[in-house]
Amino acid sequence: MIIVYESYALSVGAVYPVIASEASSVRLRAVSNSIGFVSQFFASWLFGFTVPYMFGADTGNLGGKCGFIFAGLSIICGVISWVDVPETKNRTYAELDEMYEMNLPTRQFKDFVCTGIQVPYIKSEDA
Repeated sequence: MIIVYESYALSVGAVYPVIASEASSVRLRAVSNSIGFVSQFFASWLFGFTVPYMFGADTGNLGGKCGFIFAGLSIICGVISWVDVPETKNRTYAELDEMYEMNLPTRQFKDFVCTGIQVPYIKSEDA
C-alpha cells in the first residue's frame, strides 16, 4: 500500500491540481476548480465508503475481482481525460481564453494558431 501511495503521490497526485488550475478559462477558473475539488472529495468519500463492502466476506465478497471494477473505472477516466483535457503547452492565458471563447474542441488546442483577437464575452441575458 505504501508503494502504491508513493507512486501516486509522485505522479498523478502532484499533477491534477496543476492541470485543474491551468486548463480552465481565467473567467471560470474559481468555479471550475471548486466543482472539480468538490467532485473529487465526493468520489473519495464514495470509494472510502463502498470499497470495504466490496471486499467484505459477508457483503460483496468480491476479493480480487475488485481489480476489474477499478480497471474499468480507470479506463473510462483515461478516455475522458484524453478527450477532454486540452494541451496547454506554450500557451498564454489570453490564448486559452480565445480558444474557449471560440468553442474550439479541446483536442484541437494543440494545433490551433491564435489570431490574438479577443472575442468579447456576451452574457446570455444580453443576447
